[in-house]
Amino acid sequence: MCSTDIRQDFRATWLKPLSEGSVDAVEKGFAELTLAAEARLAVSGFALSDLAFERGFDLRYVGQQWPLQVPAPSLDIARIRADFEARHERQFGHHQPNGQIEIIHLRLAGIGHLAELRSPDRARTTAKPVPYAHRQVHRGTDAGFQAVPIYDGNQLRPGQSLGGPAIIEERNTTILVGPDDRLEIDASDNFLIQVAPAAGLAP
Repeated sequence: MCSTDIRQDFRATWLKPLSEGSVDAVEKGFAELTLAAEARLAVSGFALSDLAFERGFDLRYVGQQWPLQVPAPSLDIARIRADFEARHERQFGHHQPNGQIEIIHLRLAGIGHLAELRSPDRARTTAKPVPYAHRQVHRGTDAGFQAVPIYDGNQLRPGQSLGGPAIIEERNTTILVGPDDRLEIDASDNFLIQVAPAAGLAP
């Protein structure tokens, strides 16, 4: 979560009709919002080359109360109108083919892209995992109790695998490997479990 792209949203009240004649003024409004977004994101340490911007509008028919958000990757008025009408039809069940559309807000999302993070792959091992204990686990009314091996998940390493039934204990979770399931540890220390078709084990 801490490595997701940084996003800040900006909005400017407009209250003017959506029309071909408004394109230049709208372009100027977006340019001003972009400067504000660049300044805000620059404080976070982003270079301009790392930034991306997504434009959009809050639109409504004149006289209506609730606007709809419509993306505006380009100022193609016919495309924007068609998009708004489709969204209005989907949201409210109708649209006005010749209705006058009003721009309520200009919207701009400034996005600072962070480099993709990847944990370094850990060295693989061929050593067989060894349980640190066995515990009696109840498998249900028919099977009753069974001695199940308990493994320390923090000691398992990439390349190791084991078959169920087994229990993996970590600092913040317990993982159940059912009968006939197969657990493998990948290069990033993920536990991958191949679940058997009819696996089941109740502690």
